[in-house]
Amino acid sequence: MNYQPALRTVVGLAAVVLLMSGCTANATTDTATPIGSAVHGSAPAPAAPAPAEDRATAEAPAAVEAPATPSAGSTALAQPILSPGRERKLTLADADVELVCDGGGKIEVLANGITLTVTGHCQEIDILSSGTTVRAESVSEIDVDGPRNSVTVEKAAELRAEGSNNTLHADEVGKIALEGQGNQVTFGAGNPQIDDEGSGNSISAE
Repeated sequence: MNYQPALRTVVGLAAVVLLMSGCTANATTDTATPIGSAVHGSAPAPAAPAPAEDRATAEAPAAVEAPATPSAGSTALAQPILSPGRERKLTLADADVELVCDGGGKIEVLANGITLTVTGHCQEIDILSSGTTVRAESVSEIDVDGPRNSVTVEKAAELRAEGSNNTLHADEVGKIALEGQGNQVTFGAGNPQIDDEGSGNSISAE
């Protein structure tokens, strides 16, 4: 019998087994680093940036010093003076107004509840409001068109009332003309011309 081929086969298989055993003994295991684990020898993480300066504080304007309060001895503004040809309209209700007339000027009282004091001589005072109180030194003509007003004048060339329920007094007056109703008019010196075309008016000397 010929055993040589079989022997070669056995020897070849043994060599293969020995070769495979040597490769297995020399092999190394590669273990992956878990995700999230620190890696030794790597560069340190950068430091967190410093907090930025508060923008509101950085951009806040400097405080502005309040202006000084005027002293008590400061000069007050003078009242406007009405000269001939000038006119003043009063439109602020319940105001206290002082005016000066220098030989002329016209004053129109348009708002209710005004207290008006006039010095000097005016050309005309026209009262279109109600509940107004007027005190005047001298005037060429006072015309009261509104109701429930009170007028006192030292000297008037003409005193007219077209409104109703007014109280009028003149220390000295040249003419009294009434067209409204329920007006009470008194006068002091003089013998005024009286023209009453209204109703229920009262005119008397004091």
